[in-house]
Amino acid sequence: MSWSGFKKAVDRAGTTMRQKTGSVNRTVDDRFNQEERRFRNLEAKSEDLHRQARGYAEAIREMSLAQIEIAKSISEFTGDTTGELSLSTRRYLQVVEELEMDSKSVLGEDFSATVLEPIGRYCSYFSEVDKSIKKRNRKLLDYDAESAKARKMASKVGDDRFSQYDGPGNQAQEVYEALNQQILDVFPKLVDARVDIVDPCFEAMLKAQYKFAQDAYGRLAAISQDFPPMEAQVHIDGRIDEVLGEMRSLTICGLV
Repeated sequence: MSWSGFKKAVDRAGTTMRQKTGSVNRTVDDRFNQEERRFRNLEAKSEDLHRQARGYAEAIREMSLAQIEIAKSISEFTGDTTGELSLSTRRYLQVVEELEMDSKSVLGEDFSATVLEPIGRYCSYFSEVDKSIKKRNRKLLDYDAESAKARKMASKVGDDRFSQYDGPGNQAQEVYEALNQQILDVFPKLVDARVDIVDPCFEAMLKAQYKFAQDAYGRLAAISQDFPPMEAQVHIDGRIDEVLGEMRSLTICGLV
């Protein structure tokens, strides 16, 4: 930071302190404050949407990898046998590996291009506006400080000589009001742009989820034909309970 910048920072800090004590008036712009609240609300929602969408894509990726690990673990039980279960486990491993590859495309590159990147670019605009807001607030402090100086000087020299001391105040006011208006003009444009960003991204996200889920259902449904229908599940559950009961009755279980 240059010496000039450092001096301005110190002067503005002093102005802020004097405003807290009431020795310097604080300019209140109700319209700007209202628009800024809307801006902050939209900023928080947009950044949360971007974070959640990114988390969703990462979760699908992790789930796909977990499915492969489960398939590999199940395959360890069947080995290289030629039984019906062994064939099903190999088919399952092949299917989840294909789904993992699809997830890289549908919920990877495509999802990033149609959902994550547009929302990310939209969120980047907020940081640029935020920089302008901070600059506007600094200029407002300068304006309030100059106004306080002008009023103090006017009380000393009288109103008839006030104009010659009000030059810096007028200049600070012009700078502040110009920047303030620029930001006020940007606020509604940024709010309105959410429709052109969020709606297409939501549609793209929905289609990507549907395609991935539809492909997964179709491939896994084909493997499910290798197993008994759902009405036979009661018999299977009963058989599992019976086997577990026999294991509990073993003498070795009583040694624990």
